[in-house]
Amino acid sequence: MFSITTELPIYYSVLCILLGVVYAYFLYRRNKFLSKKLTALLFVFRALVVSVLSFLLLNPLSSVTNTIEKRPIIILAQDASFSTFSDSSDYQNLINLKNKLSSDFDVITYNYSDQIKEGFTTDKTGNSTNISHLLDEVDLKYSGRNLTGVVLSWDGLYNQGSNPLSHKIAKSIPFYTIPLGDTSVLKDVRISEIQHNEISFLGNTAPVKVNIQTEKCKGEYITIKLFSEWKLIESKKIKINSNSEFIKTNFTIKNSSLGLHKYKVVVSSVSNEKSIENNSRSFYVEVLDSKYKILILYDAIHPDISAIKSVLDKNKNYEIVKEKLSEFNSNYDKYNLVIYFAFSDNKLEELEKLKSSDVSLLLLVGPNSVSKLNYLYPSGKIVGKNKSQEVTASYNSDFSKFNVSTNLQNYLTDLPPLLAPFGTYNQSLTSEIILYQKIGLYTTEKPLIIVDNNSEKKYSVVYSEGLWKWKINDRNDNNLHQNFDELFSKMAQFLLIKEDKSRFRINYDKKIIQGKEMNFFAEYYNENYEL
Repeated sequence: MFSITTELPIYYSVLCILLGVVYAYFLYRRNKFLSKKLTALLFVFRALVVSVLSFLLLNPLSSVTNTIEKRPIIILAQDASFSTFSDSSDYQNLINLKNKLSSDFDVITYNYSDQIKEGFTTDKTGNSTNISHLLDEVDLKYSGRNLTGVVLSWDGLYNQGSNPLSHKIAKSIPFYTIPLGDTSVLKDVRISEIQHNEISFLGNTAPVKVNIQTEKCKGEYITIKLFSEWKLIESKKIKINSNSEFIKTNFTIKNSSLGLHKYKVVVSSVSNEKSIENNSRSFYVEVLDSKYKILILYDAIHPDISAIKSVLDKNKNYEIVKEKLSEFNSNYDKYNLVIYFAFSDNKLEELEKLKSSDVSLLLLVGPNSVSKLNYLYPSGKIVGKNKSQEVTASYNSDFSKFNVSTNLQNYLTDLPPLLAPFGTYNQSLTSEIILYQKIGLYTTEKPLIIVDNNSEKKYSVVYSEGLWKWKINDRNDNNLHQNFDELFSKMAQFLLIKEDKSRFRINYDKKIIQGKEMNFFAEYYNENYEL
C-alpha cells in the first residue's frame, strides 16, 4: 500500500495548489505580448512548478507498506523413550492431531529422548528423556517468532537435564501435555532427590540428604540403604504413615580415600509395587586431599567484602584470613587464593609482592582503582580515566570453564546495576568472559566478570563494585542466596583447584550414561608442556 504523509496536515496541499494558481494568474493576467495558447501553457507550467515547490516545503514522506500474513506456529513433540514403548497408539493419535491443527497452524513436529529429531517416530528405543534439551532447541529456533504453544506427548518422567518448569521458555509460552501410559496413581516408592556435595576433602565427613516420595503405601515398612560401590555403609528402616508421604532422611559418608567415588541409594520395594526402577539412584563424590587457605585483602571497609566472605564461610574446607593491605606482612604463597577488594587508590609499591607471587588471584576493582588492575593484571587492563558508568549483567552462553545452572542464568538477566570503570577494555587470549556488561538494552563486548588460566597463574576479575546489591536481590526473590552463592563459590573453586602437570594424560567422562559412546582422549606433552 502506497501512502504520502507530511509534517503539516495534508489539507495544506490544497493551499499549495491555490498558491501556484494565484502566482501564475498575477504573473500572466496582463501579458499582451504572447499568444493565448502559449500564455495558457506557461500559466499551467508555472502554477504546477510553484505548487510542487511549496508542497515540498511541507516535508512530504512517501511510504510503501507490504502486509505479509504468517500463520501461528505450534510445536508437537513426541516422547520416544523406551519407557513409553507400550503406547503404540501414540503415533497415530499424534498424526491425527497434526492433521487437525494444520488448517489453522504451521505445525512443527519433533521426537525426543536422549536425542532431538524432527518428525514423529515409531522407534521408541531412547535410553533417557531430556526435556530441557528439547526446550533449548525450541528456544533457539523459534524464540521471537510467532510461536503460540508447545504440545508434549509425554509420560511425565525425565532422567536427564534440568527441571523443564525452570526453563525460561516455559514462562513465556503455553504448554499442553498429552499424558502417556496409565494416569492412575499406583502403589509406588521412589527416590525423588539426593542432595550431596560433588567435591569433598580427605578425612572429612559429608552429609547426604535423601528425599523419598510414597503413594498408597500406608502401614508398609521400607528399608533405605546407602552403598559405596558394593559395600553397605548404612541402613534405615522407616514406617510409612500415610497414603501420600514425603520422607526425608540423612546419611553421612566419610571420605577416607582420594579420587572419584560412586555411591548408590537403594529403597526396598513394597508389596504389589509395579515400578521399581525408581527405587535406586547413584551419585558421585570427588575427594580432594587438603583444605584451602584463602586470604581476603582490602584497602577499606566495603559491603562487597561481607557479601563474598559470607559465600566462602559456608564451606568448612576453606580457612579464611581477612587482612587490610597496609597491615599485611606475611607471605602470599602460603595461601591458595587471594581475594583483593581494590576499591580505592593507593601506592602500587604495596602490591609488588602480590604481583610476583604464584597464588591465584580474584580481583575486584572499581572506577577509582583502574591503576591497580593494570598493574596486577596487565593482560586485562583498562585504558581510560577514572570515570564510571552503571551496567547490568548479560550471561555469555559460550562460557565453558565450569557449569552454570539454568536457574543462575535466569537470575543473572534481571539484577540491579553495578558501578563499572569507563574506558577501553583489553582482553587476554587465555581468558573467558562469564558476564558481559549491558548498558540499557544493549549488550556490549566489555567484560563484567572473567576467569583466566594462563601459564603463570589463575586470575578472575570482577570489573565493578556493588555486588552486595545482587546478594540482597537474590534474598528478596528466592528467600535464599543460592544463585549468588553458586556464582562465587564456583569461581572460587575454579581458582583453587590445581592443574594437572603430568606429561601423559588420559581424559574421559567420569559419568557414563547407558546407550552413549564413551570416549578416551590421550595427550603427551614434551618437557616444555607442548603437545
